[in-house]
Amino acid sequence: MYEGNVYFPDFEPHHIRALQQKARFRVIIWHRKSRKTTFFLKNAIRKSFLKKGVRWIIEPFQNQARRTIWEDPELLDKWLPASCQKNNTEMKVTFPNGSLLYIIGADNPENLRGSGLEDVWLDEFDDIEMSVWTKIIRPMLLLTHGTATFGGTPKGQGNLFNLKNQADRGIDSEWWADEILSGETSGLIPADELLSIQNEVKKGIYPQIAYDQEICCSFISGGANVFRRIKENIWHGRLDIQPNRK
Repeated sequence: MYEGNVYFPDFEPHHIRALQQKARFRVIIWHRKSRKTTFFLKNAIRKSFLKKGVRWIIEPFQNQARRTIWEDPELLDKWLPASCQKNNTEMKVTFPNGSLLYIIGADNPENLRGSGLEDVWLDEFDDIEMSVWTKIIRPMLLLTHGTATFGGTPKGQGNLFNLKNQADRGIDSEWWADEILSGETSGLIPADELLSIQNEVKKGIYPQIAYDQEICCSFISGGANVFRRIKENIWHGRLDIQPNRK
């Protein structure tokens, strides 16, 4: 894929659909194994070559960011051109034109403060505090008129659910949401693997609620909790001690 004389790794069709949108703020809700993180990384590399600036990819945790992007041989090292320089300590990439790309965790929000942020991608946004966006990232985009992309698979009716509804209401043309709701129809999960996990659901080995959420991208109320209805099932009566009872 070329833009001008600059070559970038090829994007998949659902990636291209998202790239073609002009909205400043994008909400990407795609099921597991739809290569959301790969899309974020490729787009960050592409933008860094096209325009000098500072860009961040934010994962919920710093060690997660290092493991899933920085050290995964199928991500950064696979798509980053040799002309770029990597700083392993800071997880920073310097591009030939002076652009900087940081791979960051959101578990220490105060370390995220700064200025001059051009673009940001917030991955698995349901695992990130909304205040990271509202109190830290959004103000940083004011002077640069920067962009933000939020992605992930739903965990209940949380951050992604709220941002999607905001985009769908159309009250602000700067917002856009895209969904790939079903691994059953998207073609992004191998058919034999899909059949395997469906059989696990039928046998009770894999939870139906997890399948609906992770593979079908359903916004399940309370889906972020492993244990549900805790308060409703707590016993508030008196429990007498019976030392001789077996």
